[in-house]
Amino acid sequence: MTVDTCVAFCKTNGYLYAGVEFGQECCKLGIFNPSDSQCNMPCTGNNKQTCGAGDRINIFYSGGKKPDVPNRVKTWKYSGCFVDSVENRALERPMPIASGVTAQSCTAACKDAGFKFAGLEFGAECFCGNDLDSSKVNENQCQTACAADTKQFCGGPDRLTVFTDTSRPTPPKGPGGPKPHGHH
Repeated sequence: MTVDTCVAFCKTNGYLYAGVEFGQECCKLGIFNPSDSQCNMPCTGNNKQTCGAGDRINIFYSGGKKPDVPNRVKTWKYSGCFVDSVENRALERPMPIASGVTAQSCTAACKDAGFKFAGLEFGAECFCGNDLDSSKVNENQCQTACAADTKQFCGGPDRLTVFTDTSRPTPPKGPGGPKPHGHH
């Protein structure tokens, strides 16, 4: 393992970031910022380079375009990063997508199924719903790249990148709940 072999491996596989850890591990992952002084283990393939340490990783950026979230996808508008959990789903319907989860494929599947909200989670999951029962959190918690398109973010662990279909009125809350007021 050297820094160069790790960077080349990650770049060949379409990853923006290459990380070297524990002297010989090459990782491909999101964005972290550990202190350089703690990354002091020599690389197994070149002891003049450092390759992280135990639980510490040196990160190298390829210079490629960073992942992003499209602000709009057809009639869908990006709404932010929201909390999700297995015990208490923010959006009720998991939506399997054979072609791979992206903002485009998830919003299209949710629209076809008649839902107002689409959420992308942990790089490869799509959820739909008409109620978004969750709280909004900082954008940087939704920075897992989509496995199907590494130029897009697809939520994070227990975090949803949410889109709202602006062409649909807000459904009433529960039976006999308040009726929509024609906002859009």
